Amino acid sequence: MRSRDAVNNSTECQQNSVKAIVSGIPPEEPAGEDLLESPATLTIQAQGAVGGQLFTSIRATAGAATETCFDINGIGSPLQNQVAVMKIDLDTTASGAAGGELTVLERSSLGACSVKVKTNPGETAAQIAASVVSAFQAPGVPGPATCPAIQNPRDATVEGSSIVTVLASELRVCNTDRNLGIFIGPKELPNERRLALQYAVKILCGSSEGREKERTHGDPRVASGRYFTAINIHNPSDRAVVARFKVAVALPGKPGPVSRFFDFKLGPDQAFSIDCRELHERVGTTVAFTDGFTVIESEAELDVVAVYTAAGDRGEVQSLEMERVPARLR
Repeated sequence: MRSRDAVNNSTECQQNSVKAIVSGIPPEEPAGEDLLESPATLTIQAQGAVGGQLFTSIRATAGAATETCFDINGIGSPLQNQVAVMKIDLDTTASGAAGGELTVLERSSLGACSVKVKTNPGETAAQIAASVVSAFQAPGVPGPATCPAIQNPRDATVEGSSIVTVLASELRVCNTDRNLGIFIGPKELPNERRLALQYAVKILCGSSEGREKERTHGDPRVASGRYFTAINIHNPSDRAVVARFKVAVALPGKPGPVSRFFDFKLGPDQAFSIDCRELHERVGTTVAFTDGFTVIESEAELDVVAVYTAAGDRGEVQSLEMERVPARLR
């Protein structure tokens, strides 16, 4: 459902008449008493679009989909003699594979062929990809029971850390290695590490005292006083999460400067805070008062809470407010 909403809420998809539909039970209500549940299916439609075929690519970062299988079917159009060149990109963490198994099934007009390889601790993505292709290209007749020679088109090739297929109508990939990431999609589609979740945190930092002159010219953004923002970020998951943040300053009547992204990583249950001093340093501003946003992007859901305090002339806290910032799909 989240994938459907991400497509349908995308301005670019709306402009190109691209629409996503989820069918299956659930989320549909059963039409009769004896109907069994069926898995939900995501379908992409693009009326009026010109092209060969629409694909929903899949990307799972290392650790995000362990003990999970991904299946893309309906690849190509046999009736129109059209094939789709597909790839399975592999990537590992800096320490390499953790150890486990990777299973790849390719279905073609000849039938189904499935191979399974063990991943050894420390192995690179390229080594694992080469092992998979070697299993597909292994000689012998009649071949293993899961990949009979008569059902193996032997079209799989390796390109770096990618497994490339030409004749597949279905690809199914199952992974049990927690350090192995997977991307499945058309060969020409770039595999970008996607930080899919974004948080926009409002910031108010610094002193607005002595701004009465500005107020007479139409810039009463805040009352006189000292303002502080502390952004608390917590990783609630049981694995490390990669994320980044940037600072965007808002000026009266015009856009302000935007910093570059700054990367950070949080281990399981770790947390840290970004305060006004760091925000000023990151954006490189020396003004007394900063108004704007901190934008956080992450590969998994985080707890993001903003703490706002304001002080009067004596420096004592006069107000305190906390706001939990929801995530949105990029």
